[in-house]
Amino acid sequence: MAQTALRADMPRLESTRLNIGLLGSLVVVRDGRELDVSGPKRRALLMLLALHVGQPLGKDQIIEALWPRRHTGREEATLRTHVSYLRDEIEPDRKQDPLVLLTRGQSYMLSADEVELDVDRFNLLIEQGRDHADRGREKALAMFDEALGLWRGRPLQDVEYEEFAQDEIRRLTHARLEAVVDRARTLLSLGRLGAAVSALEPLVRLSPEWEEPTVVLMRALYGNGRHTDSLDVARRHRRRLAEGGLQPSPRLVELEDQILNHDPSLITFAQATDTGSGARGYELRAQAGEGSVGVVYRAFQASVGREVAVKVIHPGLAGSAEFVRRFADEARVVAGLEHPHIVPLYDFWRDPSGAFLVMRWMGGGSLGDRLGPGWIARDLFRVFDQVADAVSYAHSTGIVHRAIKPSNVLFDQSGNGYLSDFGLATLGVNAGADSLAIERSDLRPHAPPEFGRQEGPTVASDVYALGAMLAETAQWLDKGDVPLSGLDEVIRVATAANPADRYPDAEAFRRALARAFGDLPMPSPRRVRRNPYKGLKAFGEGDAADFYGRDDVIERLLEAVAARSLVAI
Repeated sequence: MAQTALRADMPRLESTRLNIGLLGSLVVVRDGRELDVSGPKRRALLMLLALHVGQPLGKDQIIEALWPRRHTGREEATLRTHVSYLRDEIEPDRKQDPLVLLTRGQSYMLSADEVELDVDRFNLLIEQGRDHADRGREKALAMFDEALGLWRGRPLQDVEYEEFAQDEIRRLTHARLEAVVDRARTLLSLGRLGAAVSALEPLVRLSPEWEEPTVVLMRALYGNGRHTDSLDVARRHRRRLAEGGLQPSPRLVELEDQILNHDPSLITFAQATDTGSGARGYELRAQAGEGSVGVVYRAFQASVGREVAVKVIHPGLAGSAEFVRRFADEARVVAGLEHPHIVPLYDFWRDPSGAFLVMRWMGGGSLGDRLGPGWIARDLFRVFDQVADAVSYAHSTGIVHRAIKPSNVLFDQSGNGYLSDFGLATLGVNAGADSLAIERSDLRPHAPPEFGRQEGPTVASDVYALGAMLAETAQWLDKGDVPLSGLDEVIRVATAANPADRYPDAEAFRRALARAFGDLPMPSPRRVRRNPYKGLKAFGEGDAADFYGRDDVIERLLEAVAARSLVAI
């Protein structure tokens, strides 16, 4: 009888008994050697008997299972032949009565003393893993890993279309899915959020209506910093339930509310640290800077494979009543800012360990780092034009930056300027002096005189900061090709002591700067629009405006190509 070496994908069970693998295609192993069971009907017979190991199956019962509704009268003789050959294949060295496949009257059965099933091993490991889930999580995880490692494919793969196998296939499939969820829940409790997400995302995509993996995945995504993705999972769950006329459970509705409100009870800082030096799925790699508000770290977000900047707010500030009251509302508004020269706020949260802001990582340093000889007119104009445009856009949405200074102007690798640190912004252009406190000394010399009178930040105070920052940078400019008087006039008006004497807004400052630089080309004003791209949503008549009359977009693209300033990402 043909024999082959033990297959690499067949987990080896420490037993001298006959090992039968049903969690995939049929595998039969004895003493480390895989046995060849030939023919689909013979393999089906062995699998049928294995599903009832230790229990006699009558000949009529076996015939009905193997030849349903196709009886010719020869089935019993054919069955005896298959049993005889099967005994030779699974006990090739037998020299006496069979020990494995036994005859009991008009019935056949596999001896429970001689057969070990991977299904039984799987069930035992899952039960033990659940017993250890609350008192030995690492051991529980090892048991779940071993149990799931027994699977080599679809259960009962050789007979997956046979009627007799359907109930067991459904049971085993569901048991495996429950084991995946148990393992993911254990990973979540150990703080291994990325691994939990990887395990559950395929499962939830296939069965979005199944609540338990949906809940665990939402928690794992939230802890891993993917807040929007977490809510998207809940929305898909709702849609699938609605197709059947059902509503989500109160448990899931409550979890959605907790995620929307960044409820600190969802996950602790310690649980959210995969590496011991991270925050909610963000691996903190090196300190990049520190100010009066917090410490900025260069970090890595493993879930999407990108570098980010994580600002950890100083504990004294993060715990203040005023900060707690304003933080979430203001951060949500700032996160909604969409401008090509504003550093985007990706994420934010507050929990018992502190408050955190996650932003795009800018690899080109800050304007503060670049203050010194070597500035030329074109570069200075480009940076301040970009930053002033960003400030103007922020003002149009009702947000005053209030902390414009060289360290808050960052650069990408191409030298483009971006305004950052809107985490200090205060809602409303007429916010009073009781807004979020910051160190006044941290803004000098860019703070306007009215700050000394305890007046709140306004559009005028941001214009003053732009002018003060321009003055600090312009002293390093080779002014041979720039009329000095024109640039000095821009600085003088922008930094007037009386707010009423300054430029009325950042856009006026920007236009005056363009005039001062004379013949330098001024980029077309950017207009930030609603994103017209619908993703996978269906298109309707209401979307027509996004696809017709886009001449201005085409013109801007042609201008960018002509100026060689188009950047493709």
